[in-house]
This record gives sequence, C-alpha cells and structure tokens, in this order.
Amino acid sequence: MENRSGGPFIVAALILGVAVLAAGFLVRSSLDAGTEELAGVREALGEVQAVLEDATGNGGGRAEARPQRPDPGERHEVALDGAPVRGPQGAKITIVEFGDFQCPTCAQIYPTLKKLMADRKDVRIVFKDLPLVGKHDWAYAAAVAGQCAFQQSPEAFWAVHDYFFENQAKLNARNLDAQLDAFAARRAGLDAAQFRACRQDKATAHRVDASLREAAALGLVNTPTLLVNGRPLVGNQPREIIERLINFEVALHEAQKQQQGSAPR
Repeated sequence: MENRSGGPFIVAALILGVAVLAAGFLVRSSLDAGTEELAGVREALGEVQAVLEDATGNGGGRAEARPQRPDPGERHEVALDGAPVRGPQGAKITIVEFGDFQCPTCAQIYPTLKKLMADRKDVRIVFKDLPLVGKHDWAYAAAVAGQCAFQQSPEAFWAVHDYFFENQAKLNARNLDAQLDAFAARRAGLDAAQFRACRQDKATAHRVDASLREAAALGLVNTPTLLVNGRPLVGNQPREIIERLINFEVALHEAQKQQQGSAPR
C-alpha cells in the first residue's frame, strides 16, 4: 500500500541529523568522546527507524508482513559464508537482503537495489532466503530453485534472482516448474537436467530452512528486510533513504579509521 504521508521527509531530516553526528565524530580523537558520540549515533538511528515505521504505518507501509521490529540501534550479525554476493569483495558497505521471490514489495525494491549497485562501487549485496510460506504458495519452491542455481555458479543464481523479480506476475504455483525448465534451457551456463534434479532433492531445502531459522533468530518477519552493515531497514524504502544510511556508514567507517590512527600507542 502506497503511503503518501510526510514520513520520508521526516526520515530524511532525521538521517541528516545522524550525518551531523557522524561529522562531529570525525573531529573527536579522544576514546571517551568517540564512545559517547557513537552512543548518540545509535540513539539517532533508533529514532530514524521509529519515525519511519510510525509515519508510514508498517515498516514503510510497504512490507509484506506486520513487523516484529529488529533493533535499529544494533548491528545484527549475519552468516555470509555460502550466500550469494553481488558486488566487490572489499566493499565498505554490505547490504544483506532477506527476501521472498514471490513478495511484491521485494519486486518493487529490486530495481532500486539494481540501480544502486550499478552506480556505486563501495556496496555489495548478499541475498538470504525468507520465503513467507504461510502467505505465498510458490515462494519456498522459488527459494529452493535459487539455491540450486547457486550450486552451479553465483552468476546462475543472480540470473534466476533477476528472472523471478522481473517475471513475478507471470509465475504461479502451477507453472513454476515448467517456467524454470524453460528458463534453464535457454540460459547459458545452467545445466537444465542438474537444475531440475536439484529442485527435487530434499537436501537443497535444508539450505532454505537454515536461512529461515537465521531470520527467525534475528526477529525478522518482513520482506524485504535490508541490513545495511547490520542495521535494519524494512520495506520498500526509497533510494534516498537507503543511500543516506549508506553514506552515514561510510562516514562512520572513515571516522573509526581516523580515531584508530590517532589513538595513543
């Protein structure tokens, strides 16, 4: 549901305030001052997320389930080993998307993230499965298919990932297998027979189940949920909001480097 309240503008102003805090952090060299400033940053980020959700009604008014809001003032640790990654390995910013291939809101944010990746070289995206099995009837099977493509190559995974979001309206539980077979047949670098056999293998589903357990442990129930260097943004957020948080994280990264370089030895 589109929400046309002034929420995004309020959020933008608050995030600008967070950036001011980060700038102040840059010029402080004392460890005590840095610790105090970082505490202020965490509090401000909490206010940003609270206003975002309150102003738009439900995680931006565009998330797929009622939120059990993760703490925006904390960095949430996520296991990245064995997950699909798009972008430079040494990027300062890692965005982990917990997504659902059948989720309309995930399809809405997909072009935003794709354009962001094309424009920036300091960001990488990691995709984690969070199919909303009680709500979407082919999301789990799609997540398994994504894992099967990833077993063949990272490039195959991202091709299937893009295919799902770009063709979501054409897919359903009845035609999914046939559509995936047709996709694999025309996709160079994807072994169609292996792809089909993998989708029928229960062992592959364990990978999806592991991602679901991880999401549950983090308290994530919305799709999409983005963790920007561990800090959550829920729903189909405008690029401006995502990028302001990215820029804040870049400034904080540089501030911490500067502080480490100036600390007494």
